[in-house]
Amino acid sequence: MTKKSLVIIPGLGDRKWLYSLIKPLWHALGFNTYIFKYGWNKSTTNNNIAHQKIIDFIDAIQDEQVYILGASAGGTAAINILANRGSKVIKVVTVCTPYSQVPYVNNDLIIASIDQLNSSLKSMSQQTKNKIFAIYSRYDQTVPAKHGRPTDIKSKKIITLGHNLSIIFSVTILSGHIKRFFVET
Repeated sequence: MTKKSLVIIPGLGDRKWLYSLIKPLWHALGFNTYIFKYGWNKSTTNNNIAHQKIIDFIDAIQDEQVYILGASAGGTAAINILANRGSKVIKVVTVCTPYSQVPYVNNDLIIASIDQLNSSLKSMSQQTKNKIFAIYSRYDQTVPAKHGRPTDIKSKKIITLGHNLSIIFSVTILSGHIKRFFVET
């Protein structure tokens, strides 16, 4: 069985090391797993530079088909990549991702990425939107459900407490559910 390529994009914490802990799980599920540190907290990075870096990263993957799992802010980048690389990026799953501006977030990079996400979604066909699956939590204090529940996109509400716990639950316990979405035709 040929392995598929999965790129995981962490959120604002850029905790690449933390997501490295789940690489064996995703490998066992049949994915060559890469973790891309977006640089959310670098004050010298603007969204165009960060977006181009991930496009270059995706383009450098030898496989013709790539799946992306974006956690929190990483989900905004994942959708923006889908908008630019729809032929290579097969499907995207977002976990606890803000689909609209969260009032108390003051990170310029995430604000710009959410703006780009909204623009990307407006120009996307429904067929492309069908390549996105959003997981959001009813009890997420960082990305409340009203900001994490997209319209016109397949989604799943989970009932876990807190932002971080919801992400951990999703990328581990729901990994089989996510894989099914990735590989279904």
